[in-house]
Amino acid sequence: MSFFDRWQKKDKLLEKKGTEKKEKQAAAKAVKQTKAADVSLPPQAAKMPRKASRLASRIILRPVVTEKTAILESRGQYTFRVTKKTNKEQIKRAVSELYGVKPLAVRIVNVQGKQVRFGRFQGRRQDFKKAIIILKKGESIAVHEGV
Repeated sequence: MSFFDRWQKKDKLLEKKGTEKKEKQAAAKAVKQTKAADVSLPPQAAKMPRKASRLASRIILRPVVTEKTAILESRGQYTFRVTKKTNKEQIKRAVSELYGVKPLAVRIVNVQGKQVRFGRFQGRRQDFKKAIIILKKGESIAVHEGV
């Protein structure tokens, strides 16, 4: 009768898999319900724009860290690499949201990519946009925290 035991074992395995799947679904549903309960924010936090901060972090890509920018930072001017399509107003708003300072002025430089050569292969570096943010005296941005 060992020949018929094969199908009995398969039936038991299928039942076991079905119960495991149901348990996983129930656990996932419970997690969703607890997350929905945690979403209740205080009224002050509900007023804050959440999309704007995400947009601000997409506008400002990274700070430019060179000797020249270090000299400019001593004068209250900070340099960032930004996306190509942004304008001065968007950059100003993004800096104020991310760093909590109000810029006096923003200068923009479109930097053309340089021609490069690796042996017999020629190429070109990518073009990018650089923004120089000018702050009031006494205000600063912590750019070199991880450097």
